[in-house]
Amino acid sequence: MHDPALTCTILPSGRPIAMHRTAPDHDGAHGPVLVKRRRVCITRTVSRPITYFGLGMAAAVACATHPPNPTSSTPPNTTARPAPSLHPAQPGGPRATRSAEPAPPAPPPPEGAFDSLTVPGHDPAVVWVPPVDSGRRPLLVVAHGAGGSPDWHCDFWSRIVGPRGFILCLRGRRTHYGVPLGQGGHYFPNHHYLRRVLSASLDAIVQRHPSELDENRAVFVGFSQGAIMGALVIAQQPARFPRALFIEGGGGEWDVPVSRSYFAGGGQRVGFACGVGACDQLARRGVRHLTTAGVAARRVYVAGAGHTYCGELEPDVRSLFEWVVEGDPRGH
Repeated sequence: MHDPALTCTILPSGRPIAMHRTAPDHDGAHGPVLVKRRRVCITRTVSRPITYFGLGMAAAVACATHPPNPTSSTPPNTTARPAPSLHPAQPGGPRATRSAEPAPPAPPPPEGAFDSLTVPGHDPAVVWVPPVDSGRRPLLVVAHGAGGSPDWHCDFWSRIVGPRGFILCLRGRRTHYGVPLGQGGHYFPNHHYLRRVLSASLDAIVQRHPSELDENRAVFVGFSQGAIMGALVIAQQPARFPRALFIEGGGGEWDVPVSRSYFAGGGQRVGFACGVGACDQLARRGVRHLTTAGVAARRVYVAGAGHTYCGELEPDVRSLFEWVVEGDPRGH
């Protein structure tokens, strides 16, 4: 019997990337995957089709090729990281001649650092901490998908947020405890569990950074399972999370009563990003209900982008995030 917790997958090009999938759904996978068997990865193809919400697989953010090490005070690629841009660079800019000797570039200011946050009763969360001299910064909370990891998501969002705010990346329950922390997948058994992890993690980060962090009116980002269960949680906390972005999930949780309650409690903006058709169908309904209730809502859909927010969907995710936080004078 193989270990049902998938640890990697293969792109169409045949190149493996880091990826995790939760254990209970191994029979529902499709396409070429890698299955861990006796410490040897072998390829397997399962042709049985499944529905979108039967995936149970959270693509660890493949474009974040350097997962953060919270034990280090300096995040990977910090000094070489360019400022985030919503648009591709335009060709035709000025070019230096061979004879020119450019002056040594000034060292860029530190953008922040990753940290491991002890969360009582749960495994530690991962935190992105902006420069301490930047004043009180707002908070972005990120929930991974089933089989995912907070490390990959924190690395991705730190490249977008930079020095503008704190990022709290929640860590769900481990899929199995036979590997060291950070090397396996995690999941949220239900939205009640996610709510408990969220509450304990928020208390912990406020205690750690009482004078630098502005935890009020935080932004929530959820991917896949983190989006579906996160929507159920933040819909009941509109004052604390008036803005949210849900990627590959979360659209089906916004019916008319929930949307009206969210707006009445202070809900302001909600975005949905999908790379799978079934996700977009539910996002359309969510946008309709939220907009009718009075909440500003938008959706983006890139057909064929897949169950991830890298690749073709990434530029739209970046743009949609900037729209979600638009108008908040604190930054993000």
